[in-house]
Amino acid sequence: MDSIIFDLDGTLWDSRETVLVAWNEILKNDDKIEKELTSDDFKTTMGLQMHEIEKILFPDMEEKYRAQLSNKCCEAERVLLEQKGG
Repeated sequence: MDSIIFDLDGTLWDSRETVLVAWNEILKNDDKIEKELTSDDFKTTMGLQMHEIEKILFPDMEEKYRAQLSNKCCEAERVLLEQKGG
């Protein structure tokens, strides 16, 4: 291997739709959340770190709970991406 490509902006592989399904499944089962995320929600957070993404997507939520929710979402995302890809 002579090079590695980091596709940070989704040009080659855009996993947003698969990730969106995973995150919304977690949110649907959370009593504290009454919103469904959209592709545009993820578009506005591209390239940010998780703690920044959490603040944007869940601004009214306590930081500790936001982090726990985000971890659940990321785990669901990982599982679904393994099954379906981007």
